Amino acid sequence: MTPTITKEQALCMIFYVEFNPTNMENLKDRIKNMTDIDICYETDSLHPFLLPLVKMYSEPYHYKKYTKTFETLEKIHHVDMQQKQEIHFSSDRQIVQFLNEVYLTTDLLNDRVYTKKLVSNKDILSHVWPYTTKFDDKLVLGFSKWCYSKNVAFTTVDYQCKAFENGQQQRELILILMFNNKIMKPTTFNS
Repeated sequence: MTPTITKEQALCMIFYVEFNPTNMENLKDRIKNMTDIDICYETDSLHPFLLPLVKMYSEPYHYKKYTKTFETLEKIHHVDMQQKQEIHFSSDRQIVQFLNEVYLTTDLLNDRVYTKKLVSNKDILSHVWPYTTKFDDKLVLGFSKWCYSKNVAFTTVDYQCKAFENGQQQRELILILMFNNKIMKPTTFNS
């Protein structure tokens, strides 16, 4: 599954510039001045291009606009936990999409929203529990099997084993995590 990128990241890709706040603001202004052109993609959000709005609107199911911007991601990021508890996933598809958006396998170089972390399946499961009752009767192994059966993106990442003094081992993944440490506190991985 292709990761979702923001409109600002796509703009930097189109104009072959480094993704940083200065370039991001300059390019947002530049594209705003092009009143009849906008940035879009066809099937893969990692392949953006500029297209006249007339063409984009003539085939709205073929050309897709980038709907996520830093502002929307930051709003999602800063929603308090009480509001998050009100979110409830009712289908497998919603859970898979949530997992694929929060736990990326590809680094988008977006330090404002994503952070590289070392996490276990137990960490991931504890993060999903508040949003669904699907895993209330499952242990970590059952959750892991479900993720593999649904082809969740992080299941393609190789595990690392962490040994404890008592002889037990824990399998961990290096993933790109959306939320901050207030929501989930895995060990920070430094590469």
